[in-house]
Amino acid sequence: MGLLAVVILGIWRVSQPWNPSTTPGESQPLPQAEPHGPPTPSPDLKAGVDTDILKRITALQAEGNKESKATLLAGLKSQLLALPKAQASSTLQALLNTGNDASTGEAFRLGPDGFLAGAPTVRTLLLDLLGQVDPSAAAEYAKRILSEPGSPDEWAVSLRNYAKGSQGPETQDYLRAKVSELLHQDPWRKDPSVGFLEAFDAAVYAGGPAIVSDLAAILKDKENPATAHAAFLALDRLTLKEPAATLENLLASPALSGGREATRANYFARANVGDPAQRDILERYLLTPGRTAAELTAFVGVFPNANFMISQNLLTKNPSINGVDLARSDRLALETVQAWMQDPRFESLRGYLEKSKARLTQFVPGPPR
Repeated sequence: MGLLAVVILGIWRVSQPWNPSTTPGESQPLPQAEPHGPPTPSPDLKAGVDTDILKRITALQAEGNKESKATLLAGLKSQLLALPKAQASSTLQALLNTGNDASTGEAFRLGPDGFLAGAPTVRTLLLDLLGQVDPSAAAEYAKRILSEPGSPDEWAVSLRNYAKGSQGPETQDYLRAKVSELLHQDPWRKDPSVGFLEAFDAAVYAGGPAIVSDLAAILKDKENPATAHAAFLALDRLTLKEPAATLENLLASPALSGGREATRANYFARANVGDPAQRDILERYLLTPGRTAAELTAFVGVFPNANFMISQNLLTKNPSINGVDLARSDRLALETVQAWMQDPRFESLRGYLEKSKARLTQFVPGPPR
């Protein structure tokens, strides 16, 4: 089992200051603050929003000290979460409706439950809190955020909110369409924020042939290593989540040729040969003409692939395997390799299969059953 950490630089945009005097539903530029300090909250927004909450937000926007900002932010979160559900939901939506924003001084960071442990802007925080207090309202509000390419961090939280708070047969189709839309936003891919990269987990959650093709294409993009790595992780976790469907789509996709063959081998090495459908896909993969020596060597060097990467995710859970299942998987893989060695179809691969047998024999005690 391996642990893999990715260091990502940059937050996508500079937030505009919070303007508490904006009428809900409008988005207006904020005039320059007077030298004597932040503006006093106007009663225009007080319908459904506590004045003290507005004061905290304007103070947060004006505060330059990191520690003081953290204290103000913690107080704002506590106050909002202490409200009754209906009041908290309406307050959060009223604040979001202004369209205004403020920097928090935090990085986009996930907690163990898929909610944020750090939010870079007040709006990102408000969307996250709305998802916690009122999932249905958050899912509905998410569609407003996802209707235009505003902030990738807001999209990341909104994709999670929509997935968690929506029901019905159209939910998955809409989610897949929006994930694909996110993956095709070139400005976000060229200068990815942490939130944009975390949003790749929504691709794992959504799945589907189009998503597999999108991820495979991004994986090959050597100009954007951060997004390529995010695509690699997403495809790997999608292979674990939906192995037969994902491997079938990868087998039909030409996007992973030309420099990513070894990566493709790692995905196919995850196939469970105890499942007839996965074994059939794996055999067709191995018998496809033109497999390079590098790709086949990569495959036999890891099959059956039981390496896992641990992370906090917006929507999906980390996979796990216990020792008994791992031993069973190794034994079944060894028996399968031995059967292939007796199969005339695999004669051209015999040298690679010998290497696989020798490797697996080290892990499987006693003669195969």
